[in-house]
Amino acid sequence: MQRTVLSLTGIGSTLVLAFTSLVGDVAMAQGAAAKPKEATKVATPPGTAKATPAKKSPGWSVRCDNPGKKLQCKAFQNVFMQKTGQLFLSVSVSQPEKEKNGAMMLQLPLGLFNPAGVTVSIDGGKAETFPIQTCDKSGCFAGAPIPPEKLTELTKGQKLTVVFENLQKKKITVGVPLNGFGEAYKKL
Repeated sequence: MQRTVLSLTGIGSTLVLAFTSLVGDVAMAQGAAAKPKEATKVATPPGTAKATPAKKSPGWSVRCDNPGKKLQCKAFQNVFMQKTGQLFLSVSVSQPEKEKNGAMMLQLPLGLFNPAGVTVSIDGGKAETFPIQTCDKSGCFAGAPIPPEKLTELTKGQKLTVVFENLQKKKITVGVPLNGFGEAYKKL
């Protein structure tokens, strides 16, 4: 499976556990190990982080699970740390049965300033803040329903921007390409 690589710099060493030594790059991927030569590095001001996609981007994927009798599917995209391969951010969108709204779930790293929540915007549009609902050993989670008009924006959009704060209240910004989201969501 091909891997898309993002670079994320400027976070510093403020995130706990596996993220305490994070100073460098983040890779965005689905599947196999990243190839470092595919990374595109971007300099950012201290205290901020910004991700940009590499030249090749496989877009979004669909995963289905069967926790009960019905198959539950979601369109997702993951962002991994390039040096360690650990998950940094996961964005998934599902269409709950018999619901007109979709649902977005974000899995974030540990070591966040939780009261700030996480803001999400599409192509630099109006940002919406989701509360961080819970944290466990896998990370912190935030989610919200997505009305049909937002699903349309996601389908037509170019980039989803996710912003959260570390424990020192410095913003971390990750851009997630939306190429292929529409095709993936249609499969749900």
